[in-house]
Amino acid sequence: MTMLQSGQFGMFQRRLVLLSIALLVVFAGLLAQLWRLSVVEHADRLERAMGRVKQNEFLPTLRGTIVDRHGRVLAEDAASYDVALHWSAINGDWAMQQATAEAVKAAGGRRAWLKLPLEERDRRKQAALVTWKAVWADVLSAIVTVGGMPAVERDEAIVAIKDRVNLIQKQKDERDQARRVDLYGEEARADFRSETVQEKTQFHAVLRGVDDATAFAFGKLADRAPGAITVLDSRVRRRPHAEAIVELPCDGLPMGLRRNEPLRMTVHDVGSRIVGVTRSQALAEDARRRPLYRVRDGELTVDLGGYEPGPDVAGATGIERTQDDRLRGKRGRVRTPIGADEPIREEPVPGDRVQLSIDAALQARVEAILEPAYWLTVVQGFHSQPDQEPGAPLAAAAVAIDVDTGEILAMASWPDLGDHDRLTPRQRLALTPWMDRAMGASFEPGSVMKPVVVACAAAEDLATPATVIDCTGHFFPGVHGHARCWIYRPGNTPNHHGPLGPAEAIARSCNMYFYTLADRLGPRELLEGYASWGFGRTLGIGLDYERLSESGGVQRVGESAGSIRQRDLMQIESSKDRQTTISLGIGQGDMRVTPLQVANAYATLARDGVAIRPSVLRGGAGSRVDLGVPDAMMATIKDGLRLSVDAEYGTLHHVGPRDRRAPIFDLPGIRVWGKSGTSETSPLVITHVDGTKEVVTSKDHAWAAGFAGARADGRPRIAFCTFVDHGGGGGKSAGPIAAALVRACADEGYLGDGLRSRSVVRFPDASSPTEQLQTLGGAR
Repeated sequence: MTMLQSGQFGMFQRRLVLLSIALLVVFAGLLAQLWRLSVVEHADRLERAMGRVKQNEFLPTLRGTIVDRHGRVLAEDAASYDVALHWSAINGDWAMQQATAEAVKAAGGRRAWLKLPLEERDRRKQAALVTWKAVWADVLSAIVTVGGMPAVERDEAIVAIKDRVNLIQKQKDERDQARRVDLYGEEARADFRSETVQEKTQFHAVLRGVDDATAFAFGKLADRAPGAITVLDSRVRRRPHAEAIVELPCDGLPMGLRRNEPLRMTVHDVGSRIVGVTRSQALAEDARRRPLYRVRDGELTVDLGGYEPGPDVAGATGIERTQDDRLRGKRGRVRTPIGADEPIREEPVPGDRVQLSIDAALQARVEAILEPAYWLTVVQGFHSQPDQEPGAPLAAAAVAIDVDTGEILAMASWPDLGDHDRLTPRQRLALTPWMDRAMGASFEPGSVMKPVVVACAAAEDLATPATVIDCTGHFFPGVHGHARCWIYRPGNTPNHHGPLGPAEAIARSCNMYFYTLADRLGPRELLEGYASWGFGRTLGIGLDYERLSESGGVQRVGESAGSIRQRDLMQIESSKDRQTTISLGIGQGDMRVTPLQVANAYATLARDGVAIRPSVLRGGAGSRVDLGVPDAMMATIKDGLRLSVDAEYGTLHHVGPRDRRAPIFDLPGIRVWGKSGTSETSPLVITHVDGTKEVVTSKDHAWAAGFAGARADGRPRIAFCTFVDHGGGGGKSAGPIAAALVRACADEGYLGDGLRSRSVVRFPDASSPTEQLQTLGGAR
């Protein structure tokens, strides 16, 4: 070996040693990292991984029951059946899976099958596929022919299932990938493998709540299409008191309508606007309000009462919506952490029982009273409505409130959505059955506001029982064309009331008296007074809620706040606009209220100026708030309301022409305090499909409001308000409805046991004979 060769070899050895040392350093670092991950941090990381990667199976819960004030079931979950399709059938794999299994079996098993040439295998599968595609076509057809679901809805349901499951898969992949990156670093993203979600191994309902016969038919079909379709046990929302057979007395109706025999009628969907409905699909707004999954402090948490968009029972309207969190309950869950021998089971928690203040029997009677079949909500001769044909239906609403508690006993609006098919296209345009006139829409109130104006003035020390105002027929000196009393007619022999105190002014409904009080109050004090009496705001009775609007914003729906002109308050004050103020003093001008708000105000009058926030929930009314009206003035206001009903000149005293005149409240043993209202409004104009417009009527809105009790003790027990949309005179149109409402309350025991009558309201779908025949009534 030469010296050169020896030096070269030594240099190679040194390089080899240096390279080996470098490699050892690298391997030592890797070993240290491996030691840290597998030994030092092993337990912590394993626990985190096991805690995050779980198998969840949700267990269904039972939605809570809604009952009325007497415990009658208004909505409950009942056993039912769902028809469901498997994911493999929905995504198109099932037919090929069945064809392949059939071909393999025909070939003598899998070994024999694999020996066949690939082309022969494909030929046999395609031949079998024709049969299984035909079976799948039969399944789709049966959903329409047997299940009664239109083909378009069926296809939309299947597409919705696909979209939902694919979204769940996408969201799971994103979560799993984020967890892997969190555990192992960014390099873990490259070798990520998607794990199939459970929804891709399950059946998905397309027909819900089918009856026994339909379930049996689909069960037989499932034998022909194994693995594609099945019948699942499920639950359906049942309303055993939704249909009622009611007998209404007719001996107290206006002359011409009276008869000795009661009228028997069937009322459908009793209390449907209050109870509400559920839907079988959870929406994005449900998930936004209460999500099933939520990340908190970096950890994924599950709310077992939460929502994901897709098939799920969610409250849509009414109490079902506003009390959804109470009614919904919580799912159960079976969790199997990775590596665990036994699953962890959490039992479902049923939803709460929600009790309403509504009396189902009284509610059925009130809804029957508003039906045109009872003659009070159709144009009658005594209505004096020459611009509508006799017998034309009139939209109406009614509310009854328990004075002592503030609880709403009944609240109804006609027509309802269920009346849609019974109306002609023209009637639908004119009567708008989707509008809830009791609480969801507002109208000019007219003279029913006058007692409230007296109370507001008295609270500000601007009126006393001795306050006398001279009615000259018109408010502004020398101006006869507007701001005049309702009996004043320029051009004819002018009529006016002359000097009046507050009681007689209420009974005669003298505009001049209330113009003057409103003018004394001024716009600010008048509007603030109205607000304190519950106008211009929602009352919070338990039926308003938030939902997403089409534009993506949040809107409040359910209960209308009405409106009182406040936006121009400073302008009104600075310009000394007395006309606007005095118009508000008689319930006219830029002012809208709901029948619910009016009934609440009269309940406050009945309590001598003590307000209680009303509610449709049993025990849900608010605390008592004294509005500061002196006792002497409250007694005077009540005297005026009594005279309005009892005195010959009272606006709620009688109905009918002089030769056939009859008291509106012909109710022995019952004391009624009341006030009518006839409010000017815009003509009712409808637009037909061809774009032409039609003026249906130019009549005013009709109101009647008040409270009632037994004459024996003179204590007000219930407050009421009735309203007829474009009904004309308040006493003529809304008054008889109010009388029928008060009589129904008396018959059900709400004016005292001494006035209770044998009330027969039968619920044919109720579960027991004692529920079917209700003669209870009046439980406080």
